[in-house]
Amino acid sequence: MKTKMVRLGTYVSQDAYKLLRELTELYGNQSNVLDQAIRLLYDVSKYGSKADRILIREKLINEFENILISKKNFMHLLEGKKEGLFDEDVITAVILSFVDESMDSKSFFPKMMDALKKIYVEGNRWFTNIEYKETESGYKVTFYHNLNSEFSDFASEYFRRFFKIGYKIVEEQKLNKLFILQVSEF
Repeated sequence: MKTKMVRLGTYVSQDAYKLLRELTELYGNQSNVLDQAIRLLYDVSKYGSKADRILIREKLINEFENILISKKNFMHLLEGKKEGLFDEDVITAVILSFVDESMDSKSFFPKMMDALKKIYVEGNRWFTNIEYKETESGYKVTFYHNLNSEFSDFASEYFRRFFKIGYKIVEEQKLNKLFILQVSEF
């Protein structure tokens, strides 16, 4: 169903108008630019944030190669409690909060993988990419990163534990900049 459009008449600064013109090339037309900008600001405000806070986070992540980690996990690191980083309940709750499907659904695995990408590639930047392919026995999941084999060891264990929610790991391969988990249903 097509969304009903409403005419909007207003004035903006010349600087904002130049930005609008540039963004029009990216988004197709001025209506799309304004629609995206308003939705983004609305979503940001729902979490009690301001746009400048988001931009600061993005600058820290992109320019200084920071990753996001929860306060709880940061404290586990400081206290030398590496095992605490593998809290399956937290991992599962975070990922499942992004998936709106029953675990019994055939579309659950692809939606879960989309959630993993949103969280661990786009969000906290642990990985440069996560790919999966359906195989005869389940799924081949490849996690790409730009760290070292120690991170592959840590992250593969992290996700081995996560996949216990309804899957088993039938094969694992760890390399310096990636690791692969062959996942099948129980």
